[in-house]
Amino acid sequence: EVTGLPVHINGHFVLDHEGRRGLLKADTVGKEWNKLLLSRVLAPCYASMLSQVRNVLGLFINGENKTKMPCKREYVCSVLRKYQDLFPSIKLKDFYWSETAKEVYQCIERTKMRLLPVVRDFTVGKPRKKLTSEQNAVEITWFPPTGEENNQAFFCDPDLQPITSSKDLAKRELEDVLLRLNFNLIEAPLSLWKNFVGSSIKSQQLSPSSLTKFFETHTSFNPLCIVGKLPAKITETPFEKVSNLELVLKYCMKQETFTQELHGLPLLLTQDETIQVFDLSKPKFLTPYFRILPESRHEFVHETLFNLFSAVKDKVIPVFKKLRIQDFAELLPQQNFPELFTGSKKVPWNPNGRYMMWLQCVWRFLEYELKEILKCDQSDEELRGCITVTLTSLKDWCLLPATETGKLSLLQTQATNHYLVPFGKSETVIDLEHSSLRIAKALRKLDLLQLDYKPMFSLQHFGNDRWRIARCLVATLNNPSTVLVSLLERLTRDVSIVGDFREEFRTILDYFSKVFNGLDRAMLRQLPFYETVQGDHVRINGLEAFVLPQTVPGCDLHMWKEKNGTVFLKSFNNLKELYNYIECSVLTETEVYTKFIFQHFEDMSSEGRMKHLDH
Repeated sequence: EVTGLPVHINGHFVLDHEGRRGLLKADTVGKEWNKLLLSRVLAPCYASMLSQVRNVLGLFINGENKTKMPCKREYVCSVLRKYQDLFPSIKLKDFYWSETAKEVYQCIERTKMRLLPVVRDFTVGKPRKKLTSEQNAVEITWFPPTGEENNQAFFCDPDLQPITSSKDLAKRELEDVLLRLNFNLIEAPLSLWKNFVGSSIKSQQLSPSSLTKFFETHTSFNPLCIVGKLPAKITETPFEKVSNLELVLKYCMKQETFTQELHGLPLLLTQDETIQVFDLSKPKFLTPYFRILPESRHEFVHETLFNLFSAVKDKVIPVFKKLRIQDFAELLPQQNFPELFTGSKKVPWNPNGRYMMWLQCVWRFLEYELKEILKCDQSDEELRGCITVTLTSLKDWCLLPATETGKLSLLQTQATNHYLVPFGKSETVIDLEHSSLRIAKALRKLDLLQLDYKPMFSLQHFGNDRWRIARCLVATLNNPSTVLVSLLERLTRDVSIVGDFREEFRTILDYFSKVFNGLDRAMLRQLPFYETVQGDHVRINGLEAFVLPQTVPGCDLHMWKEKNGTVFLKSFNNLKELYNYIECSVLTETEVYTKFIFQHFEDMSSEGRMKHLDH
């Protein structure tokens, strides 16, 4: 009779009376004899044969239930395939033989026979080392169908392959890294697991939950997971490389609760490529902006893990934290940056140098962190205040790019100088980029520090929000008080303004004459743009200033400034309200002569006296 078993069966069975070619199936004593023979004799013999036949195949077992073979893994696996072909299938046409096959598996389970191989060709707990042909050696550890802790082995998960597009390679790499971590993964086809399970034996398959529990043991007294002493560089651990850890995490993340169970697992990779343990008390930054703090890479989750965990929606992962602007400010002093970025004054820099990409990344980070503020429905002034307050912790860091146009002393040609300005001095920079107004043209001629957009953007990352943030920080024509600050900064770094800027000065004062309400009077008086009756342009802070009627001659009136700090300003109809706001009294002709000229008439020149007498 054809049994469907992979071996010949010889026994004293009761056959049917007609053809004598099959077992008696009639409900008689002969049938019971056959069943007894199959279950109590054949099944144990079959199981014993499976144990002994390994010696025939060269799979000799030592006292530690291990087989060591001085050959390559591929050869060992081919021998194991021949061996596992001898295991019976439980899906046979004849009921007798199907039940017999199940009894074989149950016998293996009852006696805890170690017939299931876990194959390793490397040392557990360490990265794989390339072996020479003389060093090739494979170790097989034999396990029972079920067990606990170190005696438990798992069949492979048939769903492993879809992890990556290169299916077979990914499956092999994941299996290898698990074996190096001391996970007992059985080298056997899926059909063998189905035979055990179909025989009512609870053999386990690899699953995300079982793998998570395996990793949890790495700190126990008798750990199942052997990853080595941590923290350690990934190349010095069984993971060997980032892609292997990524495979492990992708597989574990198939378990819905995995991201909430990360605490204590040795699966954290930081940006410095160090394997660490996830720790709720020491959360790491999960952010794509790790490059802005290069000396703190140990505080950032590796970019590969970021891509995995950032895809988890609507869940807070407690072992991670977000990088905030305050965190950035606190970690900045630990970076090995030159003095280029620190200080309370602007510093020169080269926008084509090594820090250009770093600055662009910083601005991308600021744009990301401020996006919620930018979405709020608020006035420009409110938005400016919110952004300024949020960036307070960065006030002493030079992160705002600006330019000014200077002159080369020898050739007297214009040259653009590049600076980085601290956020705390951002109002000393003005944005005139897209303005064609007369006031903008006038301010450009005075060589104010102007916002430089280019270093904030890259070809790949151009955002309108970044432009809005910068405009909220710097001086703009819509915010006269900031224009005043920017002008005074220009005058502080260079008191003299060489050249004929008469028209520009008048344009600037005309601008302030329309927007002076609420501006600081003392600051307005510091502007050296006020035209005296002699045609000079002066500051009037610390002086007593009067506006002279246009009809009064200006001869010799400069002597009052020299004597008692009094200046006489030329009258302009469009500046009357501004003069009044900054407390410059407008004199009548009578007041000019009675209070000033006649009192010091004798000190005036002959020519001056004659002009005033003629008037």
